[in-house]
Amino acid sequence: MACGPPPVYTRDSASQRTPTGGTWPAQDGGVEAPPGTGGGPSVETGGRVGTGSGGTGGASASGGATGGASATGGGSATGGATVTGGHATGGSPTGGGVTGGASATGGRGTGGATGGTAPATGGAPSTTGGSATGGRGTGGATGGMATGGMATGGAPAPTNRAPTVSAGVNQSTTAPGPITLAGSASDDGLPNPPGALTTVWSSVSGPGTVTFGNANALGSTASFSAAGTYTLRLSVSDGALTATDDLQVTVAAGGPCAGICNNPITADLSMGYSSGGLGTGAGCYQVLGPINGGNCGNFTSPRALHVNGVAEPCDAGNWTTIPAVRNGGTCIDVTAGGQSFAFFTLW
Repeated sequence: MACGPPPVYTRDSASQRTPTGGTWPAQDGGVEAPPGTGGGPSVETGGRVGTGSGGTGGASASGGATGGASATGGGSATGGATVTGGHATGGSPTGGGVTGGASATGGRGTGGATGGTAPATGGAPSTTGGSATGGRGTGGATGGMATGGMATGGAPAPTNRAPTVSAGVNQSTTAPGPITLAGSASDDGLPNPPGALTTVWSSVSGPGTVTFGNANALGSTASFSAAGTYTLRLSVSDGALTATDDLQVTVAAGGPCAGICNNPITADLSMGYSSGGLGTGAGCYQVLGPINGGNCGNFTSPRALHVNGVAEPCDAGNWTTIPAVRNGGTCIDVTAGGQSFAFFTLW
């Protein structure tokens, strides 16, 4: 069935398109077709998009512009322009705004929107995040600019590190000591709060009891109830992380008077022992073994005599109880007093 030539249209300033049967030169080698569904223009393959008022649906072209722009009720372009391998020119009328941006693949898209332009490097700008791959787009979007899709964030938060701690060098002493503890610690000040360190000394192992002068101070002292090898630990915390360091202490037996009195005089019990007049000063005596008994006299309070740390009556009567040996022997400790003729006897 033969078809006659399609009707063409002439421009009319009032309606833009009036079906008068006149001619309107096609652009880019195409022939303009009748209006599309809904009143919008459409162009055959190879054509370009014209401009129009009203209608929904826009114009499409393969090889040229695909998608075009559609005007709805006053010229806001929805969807922008999509270009595949070609060149598209299509803008929204004055007063319209671009919604959705434009995307381009391998080509270049150009579109304008009254109210400002926003250049984009690597793709066309979009108020809702349009994208571009390998192309260049120039278009309008009110108030926004995208460059290469780069985002800038804040500096990362500092990382808390555990304290650095040292319990000091290993030591040796004679029971009961004490020894001097000289711990050290440093920290990065995090977290804050608390922004401060807490420290504690503890006994990890050993044959006896350890007594600390101040268990919460880096510098302190430690005394030992028995001879042997001890492990002491210094723990330091910044409130979130804890670090520890250990110290080994070798404690030798200190003799019966260790920790009671200093520089003892050794008493020989092979023939019994009598101190004679003690004078008014304090005295320290040791027997390297057990004693069977003893007595003391001429002591006036507050002067006193102790056997292995236990007070004995000094009324010239024999002691009724004798403390057990201490560190292999017996220690006699006499305090200072005004009675120079005070004495004690051991057997």
